[in-house]
Amino acid sequence: MKIRSLCFLVALVFAGTATVSQAQDLQANAGDVSTETTATQPPSTSNSLTTPVRRTVIETPNVPAAVGPFSQAIQVGNTIYCSGQIGIDPAANLLVYGGIGAETRQAMNNIRALLRESGYTLENIVQVQILITDMNDYEEMNQVYGSYFFQNPPARSVAQVAALPSSAAVQISVTAVK
Repeated sequence: MKIRSLCFLVALVFAGTATVSQAQDLQANAGDVSTETTATQPPSTSNSLTTPVRRTVIETPNVPAAVGPFSQAIQVGNTIYCSGQIGIDPAANLLVYGGIGAETRQAMNNIRALLRESGYTLENIVQVQILITDMNDYEEMNQVYGSYFFQNPPARSVAQVAALPSSAAVQISVTAVK
């Protein structure tokens, strides 16, 4: 029990919510506990859990406007997190006609335009999440999607959902790193 308490207190020290002296007191009471499990340095004053993250909102008129309390994309450091894109043509502000293939193409073009706004390309994408409303459309979506990545495609997940905004058949969100 004392060793568990020590490990918990060491975790609190690193999180900045307990002091090193509290951990050392517990170690003295715990007996034969390795000094490798205790903190020997005071917690840093710039704890990454409490330091504000510098976020940059990315917006472009070349992508459909966000229709809710979210941004088109957020950049943190050298990473861009893009909100899900559906097949809306930004010029007409309407879902493109032609089924999941046309919607996938438009969603990928929207993602390309959003990344371009910050000097990124599709090659910078490291992870993709795709939502589709009918798994029977998987092959058609996959064929169009695959045409955007010639070598080393990003990690990806695909899931079927009951419905998407604007009655879209597909929604694609990405994370890109430069």
